[in-house]
Amino acid sequence: MKELVTKKGYNKLKQAKKDLEEKLKSEIRKKGEIHADEGWHESSAFEAAEENIFRMKARLRDIKAKLQNAQVVTEETLEKDPKTIKFGTCVTLLIGKDKEEFTILGEDDVNLNEDIISYKSPMAKALLGKEAGEEINLNSKEIVKILEIRKASNLN
Repeated sequence: MKELVTKKGYNKLKQAKKDLEEKLKSEIRKKGEIHADEGWHESSAFEAAEENIFRMKARLRDIKAKLQNAQVVTEETLEKDPKTIKFGTCVTLLIGKDKEEFTILGEDDVNLNEDIISYKSPMAKALLGKEAGEEINLNSKEIVKILEIRKASNLN
């Protein structure tokens, strides 16, 4: 399955892969040094190093899979005037009496300080495919009205 990602998110993933590969090499060296010094029998440091290596390898597999399945979305590939909410849109919502704005991008682009949410998040899933003027129930307490949908900017 394709993973939608911006160029910025893709580059972030590539950097995370590179950094993790370096950390993994270091941890493997550390494990070898512990083995040479203490052996592996009943060594908590050796076991901790093995556990770290296991976790790093699992994370590295995840990153590699994301990179392999990445579909990079750029501003040029997005609709100029989107009618429905989708990846790469900025949405203005009326939640209660407050207007809030969210940009829907990839998991590796998420930045809650900038109101960037993942297209896989529960909120985005509830909004995807909807049009301006529609109302949805995000939770049992509030009705949310979609005020405006526009193309997100600064994706590259």
